[in-house]
Order: sequence, then C-alpha cells, then structure tokens
Amino acid sequence: MANRPFMGGMKVTTSRQMEFLSEILEWKPVPEDTLVYFQERLRYRLHSAILDAFTRRSKERGIKQKDLAVRIHRSSVQINRWLSTASNLTLDSISDLMVGLGMDFDEFPFTPIENTIAPTLADTRARKRPANKEAGI
Repeated sequence: MANRPFMGGMKVTTSRQMEFLSEILEWKPVPEDTLVYFQERLRYRLHSAILDAFTRRSKERGIKQKDLAVRIHRSSVQINRWLSTASNLTLDSISDLMVGLGMDFDEFPFTPIENTIAPTLADTRARKRPANKEAGI
C-alpha cells in the first residue's frame, strides 16, 4: 500500500488531482494507489459524519459512549475504538452507529468526481479562452 496521507494530513497536489481526473474521467484503468486514496478519503468522510452525529446527539440528548454501547449491544471499548479512528469502521459498524444514534444517510449526495477534487475541466477550459470570445466579439 502506498504511504499516502489523506484528509487532515498532507493534501494531494493539483498536478496529482489532474492525474486522478485523467485516470477516472477518461475511463483509463485506475491505478491501485488512486483507489487507495479514494478509499481513505471516503472512510475519513464517513468517520467525520459519524462523529458529527455523535456530537449532535450528545448535545441534544446527553448520550454518552457507554449509552450508545448498551443501545447497540457493543462494549464501551468497541464504541471508543470506532469513534477514535476511521480505520476501524466497516459498513456494518457504520450502520450500527448511525442507527444507535437515530441518524440515517437518507440524503447521501453523489457528486461528479471532477467537482470534488479539482476545478472542472470545463472551468479550466473557460479560463484559457480569451475574454473577447466569451463576450461574442
């Protein structure tokens, strides 16, 4: 596995972002290190959403980790592990935590990847066009 920091660590450079776009949008085979980057990125985002849900429910209802543990039939140690680091999460644990918190991903947005990691190719092309062509001159 590539030693690639993610979200909260070092950011991917713009040139690397463009490589990602090229590999993905041109339907080229996606290199393993790109797949790993996006796996880590999604894992981090899901973990962040769970932490936000836990914080929200803690404030609203005073729920603590031990309360959540009892509610979803897990140990307090397991809940602490899941909330401590994104790497310990599975789809099942994410579901358990969200249900235990009374939260759901009903509106999980899907965004074209070119809009999430770099300016869109259309934006890039528009910036390269001379101003008088855009004005119809």
